Amino acid sequence: MSYQVLARKYRPRTFDEVIGQESAAETLRNAIRSDRVAHAYLFSGPRGVGKTSMARILAKALNCETGPTPTPCNECPICRSIDTGDDVDVVEIDGASNNSVDQVRQLRENARYAPARSAFKIYIIDEVHMLSTAAFNALLKTLEEPPQHVKFIFATTEPHKLLDTIKSRCQRFDFRRIPSSRIADHMKMLCEKEGINADDEALVAVARAAHGGMRDAESLLDQLASLAADTITVDDLARLIGGVPPQTVLEFIEAIAGHDAKRAIEMIDETLSKGAADDELIQQLVDGFRDLLLAKVAGPDTELIDRGPEFRKQLAELSAAFSTDALMYLVQMFAETKKKARQSSQSRVVLELAVIRAARIHQLRPLDELVGQVKKLGGDGSNRRKAGGTAQRATRATGPSAAPTVAEKPAGKGPTAHGDVWPRALAELEQTKKPLAIMLEKGACTREQSAVESGRARFIIELDSFSIQQAEKNRKLLEQALSKAHGAPCSVELRAGANSSGPAPKKEAEPKGEHIKKTIAMFNGRVVHTENQTDKESSDG
Repeated sequence: MSYQVLARKYRPRTFDEVIGQESAAETLRNAIRSDRVAHAYLFSGPRGVGKTSMARILAKALNCETGPTPTPCNECPICRSIDTGDDVDVVEIDGASNNSVDQVRQLRENARYAPARSAFKIYIIDEVHMLSTAAFNALLKTLEEPPQHVKFIFATTEPHKLLDTIKSRCQRFDFRRIPSSRIADHMKMLCEKEGINADDEALVAVARAAHGGMRDAESLLDQLASLAADTITVDDLARLIGGVPPQTVLEFIEAIAGHDAKRAIEMIDETLSKGAADDELIQQLVDGFRDLLLAKVAGPDTELIDRGPEFRKQLAELSAAFSTDALMYLVQMFAETKKKARQSSQSRVVLELAVIRAARIHQLRPLDELVGQVKKLGGDGSNRRKAGGTAQRATRATGPSAAPTVAEKPAGKGPTAHGDVWPRALAELEQTKKPLAIMLEKGACTREQSAVESGRARFIIELDSFSIQQAEKNRKLLEQALSKAHGAPCSVELRAGANSSGPAPKKEAEPKGEHIKKTIAMFNGRVVHTENQTDKESSDG
């Protein structure tokens, strides 16, 4: 007898043998017991999780010589012919190759005839979403009101592609991915029956590589049994699918925990040179840091980690090297790296940059820590307000926690020193008309000490000719901003500057004050404005 692959040899034959889909199995058993079997079912879910197997079991349960029964005998001629796909009354159709309207019309005509030897004529349509719209429409009436002897069972991996009119006429069962732990247990049972030697770590790795599909896991085990000389190991699996052994993942994590970017980069070259795919390496790093995060939060013995005892032990040791925030950042960063690598023609470069960034994670500082240090710089409440206002005027940070360039001052508190007015006015304009504020940054603003118009202070703004035209159009808005910044009514006089094409670039000011210097260093900022001490003293006097 020719060799039969494990996926076919150990295909489930009863409801109890379908692993991971207990809810669907129990519902169908109860429907048969209570004689509440629907005329149409839709089984949806990922590949290899038991949809077609469940359809065949349901067909046997309905047509078995001892049935309808929730426990088909699997011994009668009808059950055996259904198992082999040769039964005359159970028709299995591939939706991908039988998707035309003419083929569905022929099915509809044949459905009118009574079954040859069974209780029901059952149509199992696999990948039903591949049917054309016209074919679906041709099936609608028969699907809604089929003859009493006809049952439909549809299976699909993409239920969203089905017409709502089709889905509404079926009882739907969503098949879930099978937990890795249950797949690994099943693989161990198959190894015992087939006399295959395999490490427990290798079986766990096979289960993880199957991504919840039992058929994929059985196919991998079949291949590994032919590949391995004696005992199946995780290295054999890595050779077969271009994966990354768990120990290599741990070595990557150790290099990153030790901030050894050089070693991590060298490991990328070593791993890829052995045949591993870069996207698989990135995914293993995502999974590795996720497991480390789970070990940190829930403990290394949590059932959420599908790993062997040795891997869990090393996770527990490595978790002390990372904070929870750091692990959350690393999981998110490598997940984004995988997405970027898929979209890039230089996926290896993307991976190398991510690994270097991960090895330097110890240089990152939490935002609350930075905020705390800024608060300490100011001392008591009044000094903090003063330091905060000065820092906002004096620095422009380059990171996401950048402070505003100019501090706001509420109106109605009395006039303020005019050296502070122009930056405050620009900040106010930025809230209402940002392009105007950007254009006016080139100008210079001074106050005429002796000039007062109807109780208004007069400010002279020197600009180039083009900027004067634009400012004139927005004079009212400009005067409102100056009045709010000055704390008293103001008027504006626009003049051409010495260089009508635009003012000369301003020399970057030198920061004054130790707390300002520390703030600049902390945020990697630069000085954009300092208060003119001479003007301040004259105006205060």
